[in-house]
Amino acid sequence: MERVKRIENVPVIREELSEPRWPAELDATPFRKIDRALAAAASNLAEVREAFEMLCGAIPGGAGDAVRALPVLLTVPQVCKLLGYHKTKVYELMKRGLLPYVVETKTGHRRVEYRAVQHLVKRLRGGRLEGKAS
Repeated sequence: MERVKRIENVPVIREELSEPRWPAELDATPFRKIDRALAAAASNLAEVREAFEMLCGAIPGGAGDAVRALPVLLTVPQVCKLLGYHKTKVYELMKRGLLPYVVETKTGHRRVEYRAVQHLVKRLRGGRLEGKAS
């Protein structure tokens, strides 16, 4: 799953003028200030984009390990969708101790860590599915 979509070329439509043409009745000084400020902002945005792309490129390497170390908690319907089971089967796996879960203190909803689902799938594929004593 790709977290960040990379856009190489973003089409920008702009009318290039050699010298801005301001209405004769208006003072051109504020418009020149606005032009300079917009040019500076465009330059800063380009720098931000470069820095962001560097950061995104660095995530799969070193910094990504720290991000992947954080637990991702899934709801029961999300676990059902991942495993292709009905919720009664998922609750049965939880009850038997084959799928560890945590309970939210405020809502009482059960959450399953993504790594626990991965571990269960590996055990199912290996044929080593034994329950813990409850």
